[in-house]
Amino acid sequence: MNKNIYLTGFMGTGKSTVGHLLAKKLGRKFIDTDQAIVKEQGMQIAEIFSQEGEDYFRTLESDLIAKLGKQNSLIVSLGGGAVMDPKNQAIIKQGLWVFILTPFELLQERALETKKRPLAQDTEKFAELYKQRLPVYQKAELIVDAGSEPADFVCQEIIKKRILAHEKTSN
Repeated sequence: MNKNIYLTGFMGTGKSTVGHLLAKKLGRKFIDTDQAIVKEQGMQIAEIFSQEGEDYFRTLESDLIAKLGKQNSLIVSLGGGAVMDPKNQAIIKQGLWVFILTPFELLQERALETKKRPLAQDTEKFAELYKQRLPVYQKAELIVDAGSEPADFVCQEIIKKRILAHEKTSN
């Protein structure tokens, strides 16, 4: 199975941490779309949002996802809002779409610890975004309930469930 594995979930789920570990364990290249955009643009996401706007950021994000979708064997950590665009969903579904489910209270706690998340600073808006995005995240082929478990646990669950799913389709 050399499809890309796309890690999705709300901000603060640990997608990047899990992605690094998963790539190492599976011998694949890891791409964090947010970090790739930061590197390409030469500014943090909060700066992109304030200077260029969210629509500009989402266009950059969609362009990058389209480019990554033409490759194989990648572990891709997507920004929390990437799955809201149906074009992105279509690309993600060509690989293995994984949703890392994390308790809302833990996400809120993690998000408030950093100023790097422009959409997390308003707690009401944060909760509303979560409610909007959750039904879309739940369309994922594979849902891993992370609870408050460490990234290594989440990684092992993805590997275990991925292997089981592959075995079912092979029989």
